[in-house]
Amino acid sequence: MMAHWVISCLLAVLCLTGMAAPAAGQGFLWDGRHWSRCSEDAKLAYLWGVSNLADLEASSAAKAGTGAAVSEAVRQEMQRSTAAELARLVDQFYRQHPDRLETTVLEVLLGRGAPQRREQPPKGKPAAEK
Repeated sequence: MMAHWVISCLLAVLCLTGMAAPAAGQGFLWDGRHWSRCSEDAKLAYLWGVSNLADLEASSAAKAGTGAAVSEAVRQEMQRSTAAELARLVDQFYRQHPDRLETTVLEVLLGRGAPQRREQPPKGKPAAEK
């Protein structure tokens, strides 16, 4: 298991280093152009990394008594589905919207690209009655 994780991380790093660097002072967020160039393992490593960062930020925010809205939203999405399911969701979005490759992976994950996901409850929890 540890070897799989290490290989996935290395693949993600290799994929990222092959991408053009952002201009000085600009952040870097994966979008459809980056996503479509990566292997399945690199996509999963990216999602796990985003999930780990969200957990870290949410934990730090809770200790500091501040909010972490984006991190909480990412954590909720990761509780609803496996990383493989989310990777398929992102793949599907970019296939269905080839004109929206500039949409970031995080925007797709957080529902801007797939609003139907917002209706599904987290795994193991019943859907709210309407």
